[in-house]
Amino acid sequence: MELQADPRSLDVAPTAGETRARWRRQIPRDVVLIVLGAVLAFASEEVRDARQRRARVDAAIASIRDELTANQSLVTTALERHRFLADTLGKLLAHHRQPDVSIYSNSMWSPAPVTSIAWQAARETGALGDMPWATVLSIAPVYEAQERYRTLSEAINSAIISDARRDGMEKVLRERFAQFIPLDVDFSNREANLFKVYSKALAQLAQHR
Repeated sequence: MELQADPRSLDVAPTAGETRARWRRQIPRDVVLIVLGAVLAFASEEVRDARQRRARVDAAIASIRDELTANQSLVTTALERHRFLADTLGKLLAHHRQPDVSIYSNSMWSPAPVTSIAWQAARETGALGDMPWATVLSIAPVYEAQERYRTLSEAINSAIISDARRDGMEKVLRERFAQFIPLDVDFSNREANLFKVYSKALAQLAQHR
């Protein structure tokens, strides 16, 4: 009796490559489209986030640049005023004369009302963390020097106001005017240094454009 082989027993086991190919063919096309869509959406989100961070950094730097420019202008005005006062009061002292009302009614000492709103906003919104490190290093020293200037100004203002309340405004500003000469000289020097610091920082920020 002749035996016939079962055709199924002659099948050759599929290779690994054929198995993978068969598995790929079995994946629904909808699943592929969903995965591809998710990848594209993620990539688009990353690009959008990067653009938003860049826009936030650019806006913060522009605000800081405007603020430093305005502060430099205020410091320049204060510098000119303090140099004028130091020179004028020095001449009055040399001639044993007192300043008239036109001088002391406009303040014998006028520090610049500098601000740091843009710098604080950049720090609080996280824009500072996204800035290039070199940019941060060019800005931070300006605000540190400015803060020392502002803090000292406030302390001296408080002392002058306290003396004026106790002894009278005219006595402090007119009869004791000589005390303002070294103060005006000191602050004109501080303002001249601040002007240089502003100029350096603004030149570095201009390169960010």
